[in-house]
Amino acid sequence: MKRKILLIALLLSTILCFTLALAACTPSDGGDDLNNGEQGGQTTDEHTHTFDTEWIYDEDSHWHAATCEHADEVADKGEHTFENNVCTICGYVYGSGGALQYELSDDGSYYTVSKSGYLLNVTSMTIPAYRDGIPVKALADYAFDEVTSLQSIVIPDTVTSIGHDALRMCYSLTDVDLPESLTRISDYMFYGCGSLSNLTIPDGVTEIGDYAFTYCYSLADIDLPDTLKTIGSHAFEECASLTSMRIPDSVTSIASGLFFSCTNLEEVTLPSGLTSISRQMFYNCIYLTNVDIPDGVTEIGDSAFDACGALESIELPDGLTTIQYRAFSNCSLLAEINIPESVTSIGAAAFERCTSLVSANIPQGVTVIEDGIFSGCTSLVHTNIPDGVTKIGGSAFESCTSLENIELPDGITSIGWRAFEGCVNIVESENGIEYVNNWAVGCNDSSITEVNFRDDTIGIADDIFSFAHDIESVNIPDSVIYIGDRLFGANSSIKRVTIGSGITAIGDSMFGACTSLETVVLSDGLKNIGDNAFWACTSLKTIVLPDSVESIGDEAFRTCTSLETIVLPDGVKSIGDGAFYSCSSLETIVLYDSIEIIEDDAFLACSALKTVYYTGTKEQWEQIEIGDGNDSITGAEVKYEFQG
Repeated sequence: MKRKILLIALLLSTILCFTLALAACTPSDGGDDLNNGEQGGQTTDEHTHTFDTEWIYDEDSHWHAATCEHADEVADKGEHTFENNVCTICGYVYGSGGALQYELSDDGSYYTVSKSGYLLNVTSMTIPAYRDGIPVKALADYAFDEVTSLQSIVIPDTVTSIGHDALRMCYSLTDVDLPESLTRISDYMFYGCGSLSNLTIPDGVTEIGDYAFTYCYSLADIDLPDTLKTIGSHAFEECASLTSMRIPDSVTSIASGLFFSCTNLEEVTLPSGLTSISRQMFYNCIYLTNVDIPDGVTEIGDSAFDACGALESIELPDGLTTIQYRAFSNCSLLAEINIPESVTSIGAAAFERCTSLVSANIPQGVTVIEDGIFSGCTSLVHTNIPDGVTKIGGSAFESCTSLENIELPDGITSIGWRAFEGCVNIVESENGIEYVNNWAVGCNDSSITEVNFRDDTIGIADDIFSFAHDIESVNIPDSVIYIGDRLFGANSSIKRVTIGSGITAIGDSMFGACTSLETVVLSDGLKNIGDNAFWACTSLKTIVLPDSVESIGDEAFRTCTSLETIVLPDGVKSIGDGAFYSCSSLETIVLYDSIEIIEDDAFLACSALKTVYYTGTKEQWEQIEIGDGNDSITGAEVKYEFQG
């Protein structure tokens, strides 16, 4: 009996489980009913499948996949309906393995299209003008980025905006139909489209973005509309097939690097309203022969014509005021240039290595000859230095081996290192020192041991003894009134230096790291000792500063580890940062009551300092502004009202 009851219970349990399984799910897509809502006289709740709104697709069909636990269920499955290779229902692109994705705007008025998945094999594409009756108005950023098989694309006139990088690196693209409604060619839009050979930009476009056509190596023909106003940075960089271009007069702004390394570009027509030739505009356009610079241009930017090796002549407008760094450097066929008198600034290396340049005038408004301005101009015979020039930069005329008869104006106060190196026709040599007029500009004897300048020398250029490592003594005559920076820096052989009365300032690092320097004789008239002037002169035990000295520069005597005593004259108002930092043998200092400021670390690590002799009162001492890191001096004994 018990066994029969057990069998009946098991049978009922089995029937119940089967009934629940049949009642568990009801499809919502109109498929076969798996449960009619009744089983064994009982009513059950229906389960309704849920489906994703995004389409799933293969080469033949599309569908919506279930998002509930019944993953095998699908809805709305159907075959693709193609129009111009794009399924009008799901956006699948024929044969590509990917589909277009549409994003509805917040207000529901238009769609933006971008790729979804990988469009691996698509060769042509026509973007639909409408989807579900709603216009397609935009292509998203990176919409077809790196679709390398794409050869042609048609974009409908409904589209008014194409995002940046939209067709970037579409290597095979040859045919593009842009919409008439377009107003901007976005940044990087055709970047790296190496097969694109021609393009018509629609009327109405006002801007071409940065790097828009960079590396379009095959682009030989492009029409720019008269509506265009702005062209972005490096827009046509390395478009190696471009030979000419007309930029319409509507353009008023062209950013840097427009034709950077367009190596076959020969001729360009610039817009009449242009006011500047931007940085690197024609850099490395090696076949450029003709450019008419508009009258309104006031500035030629950095490297604007750098490495334009075929450029033989160029006419600069009368209103030009500025020629920037390397503007015409490496223009190896440029034989003559007339720089207008309106120019007041010519940048460093502006005509460097213009090896055919024979003549170049420098306008009277120029006051500085910058570094390397004519360096390597081996054919340059004639140029001038205007009366208002006060400085000639380093290597300014280096290797101008043909240069003749140059006159230095009286107002020059500084000449840089190697300014006239190799100017064999204008340089005179005496006792191992090279001169241009009455300036010492070089040293041609690296084994020189004693330096004596001509009595008529008024100036010494920067760094001229940087390779003369055997110098032991230096005598600078009273006639010298200008002396360069780093003149004897790091020369470990110098032991004695005499500086004449014409010098008012010792330049930065002039004797820095002259580790054998023992004796320095300074003359009245010296006012300023520059930064690092005697830095690391480890053999210098004493130095007498003339009463005319007014300031001591930063780290002027830093690490002069043998310096034992220093008298700072009456008239010195400030002692620079770290001026005597790590002068570990310094025991006594004499300060006058003219001192107002002792900067941070001026006497840091002066561990031997014991006594400060001060000519003022204790009250005056307490008024001195003493910076941080000066425990050595604040901890020393101060003897007030010192009379010397």
